[in-house]
Amino acid sequence: MSIKYVQKLAQVLNEYNLTRIEASCFFGLCKLFVEKREIVGNYNSNNLERTVKRLDKQTDSQAPKYISINSPMVGTFYSAPSPDADPYISVNQKVSKGQIVCIIEAMKCMNEIEAEPEHVGRVHEVCINNGDMVEFGQKLFLIEQ
Repeated sequence: MSIKYVQKLAQVLNEYNLTRIEASCFFGLCKLFVEKREIVGNYNSNNLERTVKRLDKQTDSQAPKYISINSPMVGTFYSAPSPDADPYISVNQKVSKGQIVCIIEAMKCMNEIEAEPEHVGRVHEVCINNGDMVEFGQKLFLIEQ
């Protein structure tokens, strides 16, 4: 959440005489909780609802979107083509369609795993260690889109 967003929430808090606003974002999913106190005088709830919805839309569009690259099979995960080679991909590196991201060894066969079109983005996290066993569907990489 950006500082501008927090400042806007504080402005809404003061403008509408609210006692509490809670906002949280996790992997692009945002939650907003607003609590109000009794107000004496003129109060327009429609304006508050429009303001909160607008702020929530701004946060959704600014939050990074993540997608995971999952293991298509059971086997052993290798991040590089050989023990002394650099990994295929690492944190903050861009991933493109068709790029080899790792190898999974299954039944003595080395299977190169390629990025699909939906996996294009920047590597946010490598979720498994080199040489570890992986299960079908296990998260290997988290990609920021």
